[in-house]
Amino acid sequence: MFLSIIRPASRFAVTNLAPRVVGGTSTSVRFFGLGDELKKKESVEEARYVREQEQKFLENKKAEKAAAAHEQELVVFEEVVAPAMVECQEVLKVSGDSVSDAGLEALAKWKLGMKK
Repeated sequence: MFLSIIRPASRFAVTNLAPRVVGGTSTSVRFFGLGDELKKKESVEEARYVREQEQKFLENKKAEKAAAAHEQELVVFEEVVAPAMVECQEVLKVSGDSVSDAGLEALAKWKLGMKK
């Protein structure tokens, strides 16, 4: 009877020690850690790539808006300001005066009530 009590305790002690010795190697822990590290790195790189693509998209959209606004300014200049510049130049020509192109544009915009 005494042996039956000691026997399970000794098996329990051996099974508790065995996994620590066998499973406690540094290589088994590294493989699990390395996989986790790679997954984290991949997710970080993917997030960085997505942010870069979003930034490029926003920059392209901003450039398109700027180009459209510039084109609209050119249309307004050709339709409204250019004829007023010609009219101002004719008035100055009658009096024998001359003004630079920038000054002529400023006079035309002033006449039209536009701010520079």
